[in-house]
Amino acid sequence: MDIFNRINVFNNYKDVSNDEKQDLENPARKDNEDNEDNENNDDNQVIDVIELSANSSSNSTADSNNNNSNSNSDSNSDSRSDTNPKDIIDVNNDETGGIIYDILHIFDDIYVYGRTLIENNYFNLSENDEFNLVYPNIYIGNYSTSTNLQLLKDLGITHIVSVIPSFNPPFLDKFNYLHIQAYDDESQDIKQYFEMSNEFIKKCLNEGGKVLIHCMVGRSRSVSICMAFLIYIIQGNFHKRSLNLQETHDLYDDIYNSIEYNKFIKINNTKKNSSYDTHTNYEKINTSDHIKPNLNNKEKFYIVYKKEIMLNEMDDLIHTYNVLKKEITVFKKKEDCDEDNTYKTINELNKIIKNMKNQSGKHFIIQLLKYMKKYRSCAEPNPYFINQLSESIF
Repeated sequence: MDIFNRINVFNNYKDVSNDEKQDLENPARKDNEDNEDNENNDDNQVIDVIELSANSSSNSTADSNNNNSNSNSDSNSDSRSDTNPKDIIDVNNDETGGIIYDILHIFDDIYVYGRTLIENNYFNLSENDEFNLVYPNIYIGNYSTSTNLQLLKDLGITHIVSVIPSFNPPFLDKFNYLHIQAYDDESQDIKQYFEMSNEFIKKCLNEGGKVLIHCMVGRSRSVSICMAFLIYIIQGNFHKRSLNLQETHDLYDDIYNSIEYNKFIKINNTKKNSSYDTHTNYEKINTSDHIKPNLNNKEKFYIVYKKEIMLNEMDDLIHTYNVLKKEITVFKKKEDCDEDNTYKTINELNKIIKNMKNQSGKHFIIQLLKYMKKYRSCAEPNPYFINQLSESIF
């Protein structure tokens, strides 16, 4: 038995009123009140919090978390009664690391618990508009951004992926959440979450939604989850035709365009001041016109232009991936068919193929990381996550 047990109170923390605290201490009283409320209001909904470990399914854990979901829903009902609760998926894994990492993770839990408590209820500890569009309708940000309700609304965010140890979202009833309990160190097997996060993001995009992926800083864990989805796209599991790209063609005064455009101007001016020069079309979009008073025409179509550039760059990455994959496939077929090949056993051939996949994966992940850093300059997944990502490519 894990003597530390990850301090579950931090993973399940949510602000509650005094009455709600009594409900948590007395589940029977809570259940009776819920039954009475349901009889008086047929429109009441319950948030389902699904906790999944690496070795369990969503069906086996959904029922055990209903009480947790009810308390989360009730804690937000007074201030946000105008909206219905959203779906929440809570993915937890308590099997990573040894005793040293267990101790380190306890301190990490305490830090995240304290920071989310402060930022959810009092003030932000970092910029709450620190975000970047990294693929059409996919954003990466820090934790503070996930607490900026007005910005989230302006961007049209519908889904949020939280890649942090403690799950304490401030807007349970306004967004669909996926919680991934992950630590940013070598003990973390983050690739076990790729399948679930890919499906969650894919579902969001297929429904015409927009997703924010965040960790605490928006540099390593959130970037890794996003890169896993981009690999998912590159492997042919999601096509750009499923994206909702038409909204900004009709909404000429869309605040979404203004936010993105002004953010670009700010970044572009910063690069100029630092003598940073680049000659890509993306950077040349507005090297002189930005000083003019009237920016309406640029604002109207900037986000459309930016998304088209991203999709073209992803097409290039898909082409690179297919070339590398073909080289591996052709080599394998040649060796299988060549009667004069020098490999005496199938195991020897498999080792060579595996080595080719590893080398091609490392080469390709560098190209993908260049793409990520272009749109989120602080992107820097730790080396352990990079290795896990490269292993998942071929």
